[in-house]
Amino acid sequence: MMFSCASTLLRQAGAEDFREAADSAASLGYDGLHLESVPGGLIDAASFSFKTSGELVHIARGHELDIHCLSGDGWSGAEPDDPALGLKRLVCIAHALACPLVTVVPPALVTVEEFEARYEHAIAAMQEAVELASELDICLALEPAADSLAVNADEAVDFVDDVDRKNLGIVYNPGYLAMTGGESPITAVELLKDYLLLVRLRGARERAVSSGDFDIVLRELVAAQYSQYVADMTECGQDTVPAQAMELLRSNIAHLRGIVPAREREREREREG
Repeated sequence: MMFSCASTLLRQAGAEDFREAADSAASLGYDGLHLESVPGGLIDAASFSFKTSGELVHIARGHELDIHCLSGDGWSGAEPDDPALGLKRLVCIAHALACPLVTVVPPALVTVEEFEARYEHAIAAMQEAVELASELDICLALEPAADSLAVNADEAVDFVDDVDRKNLGIVYNPGYLAMTGGESPITAVELLKDYLLLVRLRGARERAVSSGDFDIVLRELVAAQYSQYVADMTECGQDTVPAQAMELLRSNIAHLRGIVPAREREREREREG
């Protein structure tokens, strides 16, 4: 199991650009960078310049960090000319960044009556994007979201099964499922273990990670021999200053390393090797 830090969180900890974010993540002891495509962020899919990709990859590798995930929450699945356009752009950006995983949330569902039409539309668009991703050796992962075509783990499994492509999986966000009445960690990990490509830790409070709110999740993941990334997605309050955010990150990664000790990570590397 490996640990990464969200780019928005690194920005809150004072990183002004990609290089400073990599400096902070590496010094704190994270294994990778979880890039969130947001306006004004380190990466914005809408304005991303492919000319910068080589430099970004060089910076990450110089810090021995993976750019392991690019997330984009803006896919509507309803673009008139090309329903998969937004997804395909994310895939192309990920390829330029040597990033193996793109994550998205399902398109929104406004009314129950429109479900069937929007669902079929979204399945077709996802299939098209996943096929492009396969050609570029990239995986896509779907994260359940409220008021969408897949609101919990069970519905996400159904969606992925209907797309029926090998390089599509699921993101597990235990904090979201807990807040929306979704599956418990024991149920979710068992249900998702054959689909799981990323776990995001985003709690209902700032100290959720370091206070142990996700310890049961991590232990279930270790028992299931999960070997992919767990991303620290802590949300800091608006009044949190960079020094406080950095202290929070230090506490978070120390706690995570304590739950998943080095010897377990060595066993995972041996299994992968």
